[in-house]
Amino acid sequence: MAKFFQSGAQELQSNRWMSQHTGDRPSFQADIQRGMFGSGHFQVFAMPQGLLCLEMRHKDYGNLGQNGPNYGAWMMFGALGGLAAGLAAARDAQRYGSAPAQRWEAAFDTMQEDELLDLARQRRKSFVCKLDEIKSVKIDAPGLLRRTLGDGTLAGIITLRDRALGKVVMQVRDQTHFAVAVDALPRRLGERAQVNVVFDQANRRFVRR
Repeated sequence: MAKFFQSGAQELQSNRWMSQHTGDRPSFQADIQRGMFGSGHFQVFAMPQGLLCLEMRHKDYGNLGQNGPNYGAWMMFGALGGLAAGLAAARDAQRYGSAPAQRWEAAFDTMQEDELLDLARQRRKSFVCKLDEIKSVKIDAPGLLRRTLGDGTLAGIITLRDRALGKVVMQVRDQTHFAVAVDALPRRLGERAQVNVVFDQANRRFVRR
C-alpha cells in the first residue's frame, strides 16, 4: 500500500508545480479511490496548476456545532439552478446543517498554499494531479442502482484519468461540494471535462443530463 501512494507523495516534495497560483482555489470533499485501492476521504483543491488532494481525518465529535453551513457553495446553486432555488437551499442548510461533511475535520480554505503542502506531506495518502497530466474528467450523477443500493448520501461521481496516476474515482457525498466540483473542474480543464449533470431545482440535487 505504501508504494501505491509513493508517486503522489513524491510530487508533494516541490512547491514549483503550484508556484504560479492566482489565489483562485475552490475546493470540495470526496471519497477517493485510486486504481483497485480505496484511498480515503480528501479535500480536493482545484488550483491553477493542478488538483491537490489532501487526506482528511475525522474531527472531534464534540466540535460538530462549530462549523456552520457553507453558504458560498449553497449560493452557487443560484447560478446553477436559479436564485430562488439557491436561497431555499441555503435556508435548508441553516436549518439542518450538512451532516456528511460534518464528520470530518474543519476545512482548510484559510490556509496558505505552502501550509497546505506542508500538511499534505505529513499525510502519506495525499497526492496531486497536475493539470497537464490529466487526460479527461467525467462528472456524473449516481444512477438508479447506486441510489437504490446505496445509503442515499452519494451526490455525484467524478472519474479522472491521469497519465501518471491512472484512474482516480471521486465520490462526492454532499450536494454543496458537488456543486463546487461541477463549476470548478470545467474551468480548470476546459474540453477535457465532460459534465453529464444538471441541477434539479425541485429535488435540489444534481441529476443526469
